[in-house]
Amino acid sequence: MKHKSWFRILLVLLSGCLLLQAEVRNVIIVVIDGARWQSTFDAGVTYTPRMRNQLRRKGTLYSEFYNEGLTITVSGHSSILTGTWQRLRNDGSEHPTKPTLFEYFRKSTGLPDSTAYVIAGCNKLACLTHSSAPDYGEPFAACALTNEFTGDLETYANLKRIMQTRQPRLILVNLKEVDHMGHSGGLYPYHRALTQADSLVFLIWQDIQTLPAYRNQTALFITADHGMHEVNPTQLSHGDNCDFCQHIFLLALGVEIPKNKTVKTHHTQRDLAPTIGKLMGFPTPQTEGGLLLKKK
Repeated sequence: MKHKSWFRILLVLLSGCLLLQAEVRNVIIVVIDGARWQSTFDAGVTYTPRMRNQLRRKGTLYSEFYNEGLTITVSGHSSILTGTWQRLRNDGSEHPTKPTLFEYFRKSTGLPDSTAYVIAGCNKLACLTHSSAPDYGEPFAACALTNEFTGDLETYANLKRIMQTRQPRLILVNLKEVDHMGHSGGLYPYHRALTQADSLVFLIWQDIQTLPAYRNQTALFITADHGMHEVNPTQLSHGDNCDFCQHIFLLALGVEIPKNKTVKTHHTQRDLAPTIGKLMGFPTPQTEGGLLLKKK
């Protein structure tokens, strides 16, 4: 009888450990292309009311979050996914040189490619599905849903459809219009696109709360690949190491994320990949960043 009692206790303890490990089942990374700190969470700005006034209280804002690598789109996204600084051509012709989160996740779990997705309105971002790293690469790639001719509204619709039908566990979604409008029109269309992206992020958060495969099982990370600086009244650009290009933001919400908290410690894009690996329970051995938070 004594042995049976200890066996029952052991089963309870093991079940508790398994439940703890399974709490963060899904992670969604939303990258608002070109969104700088100075137009998102800096004091007095009004272009991101949903994130500033509603979502911020539900999670943790990292106010000193930076891209200290190459401040262009493909390299910024690749650094987020690999936890290393990547310097890649910006046309999508090069894959990251270090393993991505998708490869770590699939190699560790043995799950199919449908459990990991890149969703974007830029065809070049299909290069993010896998790296050229030895022992990783295409066998562990994510699926890609990209279309050069879709705007952010269509990208959001694609994301929601994939969440409803395929229920991937690890997703990176790019909202491209902030960057596009900054390049082609200057501050006014840049800020207008930013407000639209802010509303779409809020819808994504609502979808997480309502879809059974994601509710109470998901962490959401909202950030940028790079910021932008003014060239003239009708054009913004990026690619250098000015504060407007490097100082971005990170807002984290959901399972295992502290609520109503601001972290003022210096962090960079390299810290996202090891943090997500830790939360989801798979190793990320070639990442170079630190942890943004520790699993409870």
